[in-house]
Amino acid sequence: MRATVAAIVLLGALTHIAAAQRPVPPRLSAAASTLRKDVRVRLSSGGQRTLGTFESATGEHIVIATGNESRPFELATLDTLWERRQPIVRDALTGGLILGIVGVALGYAVQREACAVTSVCVTRNEVALRGFAIGVSAGVVVGAFTGAMGHWKRRFP
Repeated sequence: MRATVAAIVLLGALTHIAAAQRPVPPRLSAAASTLRKDVRVRLSSGGQRTLGTFESATGEHIVIATGNESRPFELATLDTLWERRQPIVRDALTGGLILGIVGVALGYAVQREACAVTSVCVTRNEVALRGFAIGVSAGVVVGAFTGAMGHWKRRFP
């Protein structure tokens, strides 16, 4: 029985040493070196997931702040690395552009119907500009809101 327990402990120690001697994949090293300080990261090492704030990275380790402590992780043992993104500006610009185009199309449709029903007609250019302005305003707000919610982007593998 003692021999079995000793063999299991020795096997566990050997697998940990073997994992530490694995070379670091170049993609992982590059991904870790391009992370911005204080960005939220999620990593998986040995089947255990850890969530924290990125502090620093070297060629062999990545340091993550979790709660009140900083924990170093060996890059060779990492299975996955994720980064929390909040693309507020990009999503605001995309939303503004899309809803601006929709506003122009709706403005043209409303202008055509309004001229057929009433005697007051506004030129197509004025309607297009008003529709674009309203659409861009709404799109920027909606896009900024969705960008602020954020998403996880996988950096490795």
